[in-house]
Amino acid sequence: QFPIPKHILEETNPLKNFAPTKTSIRKIPEWVKIEHPQIRDLKLGMNRINLKARVIEIPKPKTVFTRLGKLSTVANAKVTDETGIIQLPLWNQQIDTVAVGDTIQVENARVVTFKGELQLKVGRGGQLSVIEKYARHFEY
Repeated sequence: QFPIPKHILEETNPLKNFAPTKTSIRKIPEWVKIEHPQIRDLKLGMNRINLKARVIEIPKPKTVFTRLGKLSTVANAKVTDETGIIQLPLWNQQIDTVAVGDTIQVENARVVTFKGELQLKVGRGGQLSVIEKYARHFEY
């Protein structure tokens, strides 16, 4: 090792052009800033989605192996609001808590794609709750 004079380092600093500037800060796209999104507003990559929707279909659950090698049960429910329809994967215990016709509240979800279809994914930081159970009335 040998000492290098400071003026040489300042003149030949190859990193000085890479110093952070205000223009290098990543701008958040406008579609991420939607206050109360509806299904028609959802686009791949959006996150922190809070949405109220009605369950219109829950197919028969399938048993699958997850990426982590666990055996789980999943059903890709379809939910709707007045603007559109999107898939909502229900995992394990979630399947039994939701029924067709229920109104649900999804919080802190994100939009992903699976087999070419958009899905509203409720991860570990998200929450799914039933806010209104569908009441079936039977007439005799």
